[in-house]
Amino acid sequence: AERLSPDAPHIRAQVKFAVESEMARSVDDFLVRRTEIFYTAEDQGLSIAGDVAALMGSVLNWDEAEQAKQVEAYSDTVALSRKWRG
Repeated sequence: AERLSPDAPHIRAQVKFAVESEMARSVDDFLVRRTEIFYTAEDQGLSIAGDVAALMGSVLNWDEAEQAKQVEAYSDTVALSRKWRG
């Protein structure tokens, strides 16, 4: 029941559930589609992307390089969304 962030109601177990039961395969998938963190968190989930990558990586056997790649890809998604905010 440990939260991903003190500012969000989502818990760490949701990451594992999304990978094992919902076939989530990227940090982007989890933060954008499996939760509303991308849309509701002030930082759009950038502060927890590394933790999400580590949790997903423990299930999907990602090494540190893949975890970093996942965080970078998510950061790119956030940057793109911010270009169109106005």
